[in-house]
Amino acid sequence: MAKVEVELKKLYQILVDAEYFYQVPDYQRPYVWDKDHLGALIDDLVGSYINNREDEYFCGSIVIAENPKDKRWDVVDGQQRLTSFIILACTILKLYKHRLRQKSKDFIEGSIYDKYDKEKERLKFLTAQNYNSIFENTVLNNLEFEDNIKKGELNKKFDENTYLRNAYYFKELLNESMENGSISDMDDFVKWFYEHIVLTRIICFEQDSAMQIFQVLNDRGQPLSPIDILKSSLMQEIKQDSEKRKDFITTWDKLVEACKSVEGIDIVLEDFFNMYLEYADPSSSKKRADKGLKKVFKDSKKDACEFIYDVSAFMKSYTDLLKKPDRYIYLLRYLPSRFWASILTTALYVKYPDFDALKRLLVSYYYQTWIAGGTITRIKQTSINIIKNVKSNKDIETIQELILDNIESYNTFNQYHYNLWESSSVYPSKWLRLVLALANYFMTDEEKPHFIAMDAETQVEHILPQTPKRGSQWNADLDKEKREKWVNNIANLTLLKRKKNAKALNMDFDEKRKIYGGKDPSKVISCYDITKELYSDYRKWDEKSLQKRHDFLHEIITPILYIEGQEEKYEDDFDLE
Repeated sequence: MAKVEVELKKLYQILVDAEYFYQVPDYQRPYVWDKDHLGALIDDLVGSYINNREDEYFCGSIVIAENPKDKRWDVVDGQQRLTSFIILACTILKLYKHRLRQKSKDFIEGSIYDKYDKEKERLKFLTAQNYNSIFENTVLNNLEFEDNIKKGELNKKFDENTYLRNAYYFKELLNESMENGSISDMDDFVKWFYEHIVLTRIICFEQDSAMQIFQVLNDRGQPLSPIDILKSSLMQEIKQDSEKRKDFITTWDKLVEACKSVEGIDIVLEDFFNMYLEYADPSSSKKRADKGLKKVFKDSKKDACEFIYDVSAFMKSYTDLLKKPDRYIYLLRYLPSRFWASILTTALYVKYPDFDALKRLLVSYYYQTWIAGGTITRIKQTSINIIKNVKSNKDIETIQELILDNIESYNTFNQYHYNLWESSSVYPSKWLRLVLALANYFMTDEEKPHFIAMDAETQVEHILPQTPKRGSQWNADLDKEKREKWVNNIANLTLLKRKKNAKALNMDFDEKRKIYGGKDPSKVISCYDITKELYSDYRKWDEKSLQKRHDFLHEIITPILYIEGQEEKYEDDFDLE
């Protein structure tokens, strides 16, 4: 690790020191302390002031990182505490200035401005840029408490200005402490505040060191992600250009907001940036996102604004992809890896001419591999190679060859074929619901098919129950050997909503048919086409029916998962006897 200095410092040595000016970097999360935090802080401070006045009051640590471009120190950890201390000091100065002697006034004013060079009036502490004007204008310079303002108007101000809201909270808490005698001499309290509060100041001379320390120390919330660090690095490049900086922040915020714009889909920003890295520089995709993208940014020769415009355009391609009412896209969304999204977003972004053929090919490849038991490792390098080929607009035949080579090298086809069609037990494979959903999607030719959510409500139903009741029709139609042969075969499985599944349970087939088809008025719950078909096409459930349904599912699923050029492995007769 690079050079790090650790110092135990009194509050005045941190905030009033002539050499140290601080700022909250824009990648940090906003100031969020509320009344509960402030109440606990005042209780602790006043309690220590009353009971242990001569002792030092340890108030945690702050982590700062040198930022040579700004000639300031980035507060990587501790911004909530430092911001609150300064709001408290400004509140005291506003309310009790007439009770303070010069030393106390100097402490407070030195926390706000450079007391050693007042002509420049350089602020000692800056919040993140898009909040700092609010902080400076309503708390540092022009703090005003309006006693007669309506509560609704005040709450609106508080919603817009957390700093002002907390100043009002501090006013309330300080007045209580003065009225109950906990603080009888405000001047003495201020001197104690600056001279007895101590913090561990951890000084880092490189941002990465600060981030590592922050992640070790921070157990109060979600640590900064590589994307927070990337944002900081990009903003450093346009630090001196306020217009570009503002433009960057606006574009970044829209990018974050776009993650929430796709109904029913939770886009994780870090996953998206990893996708962009796979597109922008597939060779860097093994690196942590911030480090890989820093290289992409440097190689692009663009400024930070131009770079984030490109990222934002890539995000639009991604959200457009997710909004498509397309059964192939729906099937890809179920997959446990995101390579399909990197590939198809790249295809939309570069206007790849064979997009439709590509999406069909990816469904076949990834589903064959998943059903065959393949891991992400098996598909990773081929997926990266597909991205490269799509990006350079190679024809679909070239990409198909890449996929067929991968399938052949792992014997994927034979294993997939056995697991899905020859095995007597596909239940409870992780891919089973998705294959049944695939069959459901392709039973009809809906122009805009409805997405089947794979949540706890969508369950796999055994038509022939796993444990039929003694004396039921199941035992008459299928002997024990045949039940064992078929019960966990794909032919005997379908999709049901949880409530409907609970109602069907171990009923005889005649009763189940009514539930499947929604023909029992007391049990009508939305169902799937693959399940409704059982009502219309079957009158009983015996071995002949199971063989018929096996063939039916095979005829739907096989063309979707077959890749042209594969050796024909399927037989005409799928009788399992």
